[in-house]
Amino acid sequence: MNRSKNCVQNNALRYSPALVLVLMLGTIAHAGDWPQWRSDSARNAVTPDELPAEMHLQWVRQLSTPRPAWPASQPSLRFDVSYTPVAAGKLLFVPSMVTDSVTAYDTDSGELKWRCFAGGPVRFAPIVHDGKVYFGSDDGYLYCVNAADGQLLWRYRGGPTERKVLGNERLISSWPIRGAPVLHDGKIYFSTSIWCFMGIFVHAVDAKTGAGVWTNSGDGANYQPQPHGGAISFAGFIPRGYLGVRDDRLVAPGGRTTPAYYDLDSGRLIEFQWGRKGSRAWQVYGDVLTLTAGTKQVTAASGVVTMGDWKGTFDGEPWSVLAADEKLFVVTTAGCIYCYGARKVTPTEYGLSEHSTTGDEHIGIKPSRVPRASVELPDAVFEAANQSAGYGIVLGVPTEPTVERLLRNSKVHWIALDSDSERADAFRRRMTDAGMYGTRVSVHVGDLADNSLPPYLANLVVSKGRTHVDAEQETVFVRNVFRILRPYGGRAFLEVGAARLRKYVDAAKLIKAEVRPVGDNWSLLVRDGALPGAADWTHNYADGANSSVSKDELARAPLGLLWFGNGPPNDEVLPRHGHGPAPQVAAGRLFIEGGNMLRSLDIYTGRLLWQRQLDGLGEFYDRTGHQPGAGETGSNYVSLADSVYVIYGDKILRLDAATGKTEVEFVLPDDDDPAAPNWSYIAAWEDVLVAGASPIGVTKDGFVPQRYSSASKRLVAMDRRNGRILWTLNAEYNFRHNNIAVAAGKVFCIDGLSRAKRDLLKRRGGSLDEYQPHLLAMDVRTGRIVWSTDQDVFGTFLNYSTEHDVLLQAGSAHRDRAEDEANEGMVAYRGSDGSVIWKNLGLSHMGPCLLLRDRIIAQGPAYSLLTGERISRKHPLTDRPIEWRYTRTYGCNTAIAGQHLITFRSGAAGFCDLEGDSGTGNFGGFKSSCTSNLIVAGGLVNAPEYTRTCACNYQNQTSLALVHDPQMDMWTFNDLAWDGRPVRRAGINLAAPGDRRSDDGTLWLDYPSVGGRSPDIPVKMEPADAKSFRHHSSLVRVRPGSAGYNWVAASGMEGVRRVTLTLAKGEVPPRTYTVRLHFAEMQDVKPGERVFRIAIQGQESPGALDIAKEVGRRTALIKQFTGVEVTNELAIALTPISRSSNATPVICGIEVVEEKASLGN
Repeated sequence: MNRSKNCVQNNALRYSPALVLVLMLGTIAHAGDWPQWRSDSARNAVTPDELPAEMHLQWVRQLSTPRPAWPASQPSLRFDVSYTPVAAGKLLFVPSMVTDSVTAYDTDSGELKWRCFAGGPVRFAPIVHDGKVYFGSDDGYLYCVNAADGQLLWRYRGGPTERKVLGNERLISSWPIRGAPVLHDGKIYFSTSIWCFMGIFVHAVDAKTGAGVWTNSGDGANYQPQPHGGAISFAGFIPRGYLGVRDDRLVAPGGRTTPAYYDLDSGRLIEFQWGRKGSRAWQVYGDVLTLTAGTKQVTAASGVVTMGDWKGTFDGEPWSVLAADEKLFVVTTAGCIYCYGARKVTPTEYGLSEHSTTGDEHIGIKPSRVPRASVELPDAVFEAANQSAGYGIVLGVPTEPTVERLLRNSKVHWIALDSDSERADAFRRRMTDAGMYGTRVSVHVGDLADNSLPPYLANLVVSKGRTHVDAEQETVFVRNVFRILRPYGGRAFLEVGAARLRKYVDAAKLIKAEVRPVGDNWSLLVRDGALPGAADWTHNYADGANSSVSKDELARAPLGLLWFGNGPPNDEVLPRHGHGPAPQVAAGRLFIEGGNMLRSLDIYTGRLLWQRQLDGLGEFYDRTGHQPGAGETGSNYVSLADSVYVIYGDKILRLDAATGKTEVEFVLPDDDDPAAPNWSYIAAWEDVLVAGASPIGVTKDGFVPQRYSSASKRLVAMDRRNGRILWTLNAEYNFRHNNIAVAAGKVFCIDGLSRAKRDLLKRRGGSLDEYQPHLLAMDVRTGRIVWSTDQDVFGTFLNYSTEHDVLLQAGSAHRDRAEDEANEGMVAYRGSDGSVIWKNLGLSHMGPCLLLRDRIIAQGPAYSLLTGERISRKHPLTDRPIEWRYTRTYGCNTAIAGQHLITFRSGAAGFCDLEGDSGTGNFGGFKSSCTSNLIVAGGLVNAPEYTRTCACNYQNQTSLALVHDPQMDMWTFNDLAWDGRPVRRAGINLAAPGDRRSDDGTLWLDYPSVGGRSPDIPVKMEPADAKSFRHHSSLVRVRPGSAGYNWVAASGMEGVRRVTLTLAKGEVPPRTYTVRLHFAEMQDVKPGERVFRIAIQGQESPGALDIAKEVGRRTALIKQFTGVEVTNELAIALTPISRSSNATPVICGIEVVEEKASLGN
């Protein structure tokens, strides 16, 4: 809760007589009100008061064009298509998703009385109760303001921190309020967050005081079935839309999913069941709005509202209708409010501000009238703004002339950051009055030092007049500025000399930071090039080598949200079952294909960079039925830092990667055919483009030319800058596209046919008596054959390791792959000379294989790239050698990887944690596509929306990006078993949703085991019905220097008297362990109320434990015991000694680590 006064009333009300205020306060919330959405907490849309039988238009007010969070193609999430007011007394309260505000208008006249601002869009109807107005914002706060004047009384943060993201094209909280507040029995219920992996927080707050009553934060990561058979994931229910109350239950709509029920008194999740594809559901069709006022029904439809014999007209489509103060209010989808009442008057019309939101007159100051002396920044700043787009950060609230000049001829959306809330509110008011707030400029209260802004956000940063305290503080400041700069040229203009700035940059050890002087007192700090350790994904299988593994070193678990819902919707993207090409990433740009277009997005913000109309480009993949798609034919485009090469019929288009404009067209004339042949495959290496031409298929009629095929008759190499042909090669049979790998200055390919296609030809009488396929390696620039072999050539997929100079011949059989894929046999060759390193012709496997460092990951198991032997690992509990493999639940795509993650669909979007060896987890809240679209590149996990036409009602269907964030939750399962051998190291995480491995190597197992398979060890809890609790880990503090884990302390058992762990079975010698017990006091317990003693193996520790006294509430605490001897079972006893009602012991986790002295046993 925060009481900072960031809401400012309108001057018209501020100076009105005190008597008016008293009268307004006296009339707030009487029987004629419409105090919340659809009138009451049950959302009945009924008011007992009658409306006048005859009504007339009183006034009309046009508001800014609404900016809903979600596109029209997401109808179940259209809760803010337009404005949704409520009314009490003589005031109409209107929320704004545009100007981040709630505004009170006089119901009689339509005049503005006051306006209160939030830190983000206000998308839902407010609540009016007892002289107060409550509303929730995308900034994550629930606000309570005085209904008479809009003054802030209190606010309550629904998320754990101030962490921000770009969400739905606005800078908002990582946990926006998207479960709309509802008032019932003096409490306000609401929820924050729409992403399970970020945590879901459902709250009850005392409406009078703003004090929290309860919070449910522990169900977001529940391991449960998703809306597809076999699709089980760490992904719980997400409230989306208007909450309601029925009986003793809080009813929460799920947006795209079915609703859920929570207990009103405790917040416990009572019931939720996924609606699955093919299941029955109620559906309502129509665009008519109704409500009941007294004994009459009001109906609003397109352009007309009726009540009995009365009829009123308006322009447009109705969005919201309410009855209050003996008046009827209609809000249209275009943002126009119509008020009807009994008085017969000439309607008052309130139009938008005359100031334009486009062109040069941004805030009502003509360009010629901007005095240069009033502009406080160097001309270089404005020149940069005019040449830029994206997002700009101004540190401190700028003056109006500065804002006007920053916006003129610029496509930058400017965000001001200021620590002074009153200054920020004054700026909001001025920009709102100018018609600019929320569309071109916004302001946030805060400071760079809190690191709440998302990294890589800003194309431009401007800082003027900073007080230089000392070099250390300035170094920190420069580091924080650099953190938010976008890679590949983000620029910061700082009021500091270049020499001093270079010292700060050096002290901060900033990599790829360039400093340039701008006049005498200003400098430019540039973030040049890629993030150190980041890598691109330029081809369908990552690179021309078909490795299916990004070289990106930055993306690793755990990951948090960077942005979501930005850029265009998926309406024009290819459908998921057509298996179009995988999205590609180069130089901070993501490229994704549609049926008739190619689109480029900024990976760091999601904004659209360009979209190129290319009719019929993706027609082969634009199918809703299952087909192998690009998994068989290959991609029809390749993306590099400077150019995108697109196969477009008989042309290859070289597009400028920055603009999408065609620079060159490549056409290959055919000596035997006057018509140019079609292109069919494409790859790039350095300055060479390698393409397949004259695609052919093997059918019942033999070899047949086809426009789309898995193979080509010819290979062509050309200069990728101008299309000059370097060499061509005709196949004796064909060049299968997945059997072409381009890397290390060579083209590796197979001239041959799959076994299935050879059998087809034989059945049709084809002659293959002298069939002799060849595996070739050619110089990429000359076409000279470096080596070739005709021995054991069978594969349908070639990929190459540049690190180890190893070429792998294998197959890529998998769900929705080509029917003739090879599914057994691997041969590894030395890429330089073709010598066979190893082969295993009988090895069954799935593909495509991933070449990750020195291993082959065959969509599950792993083999040594250098020897072909199975990769082993140590069992996480016993250290015995076991075979390495990853597992997943249902998923329709093939896995791909970065250096630290394998990504795939496992029910929801999923991953295998390679770096931490934690197991398989989820990015709960959305599903990845049937085409692999969790692309590790640019330092991120990029997840462009690619599930169009999917009928599964997953919680979200939008694009997003994830960035490494060690503070995030992460839960996994491990498809392993414990065989009874002595445990070397293990953790028992009581009431946790799943497993997780800590940095020191301990695998923490959930107990009870609810989060999928685990190598569970027997645990006996006494009493067996001990009460469990679970909270999101972000709500638990870990003291600096402590060895605790908030994700262990966040859940536990209460009332436990004895815990017994089985650490070995059978006859084994005793072992000595270090035992660590993890605790946290999560309830409102005072020191002295919960005190208990601890005994291990019957030996009581000195003193008693009082968690609240020792560390306070919601803080992790560890008690360590060394030299504990265990043969088979470890027994822990907890004995209460206080007499309080809260006296029952509580424990969160138990960790055992065998001590070195006993490892010889």
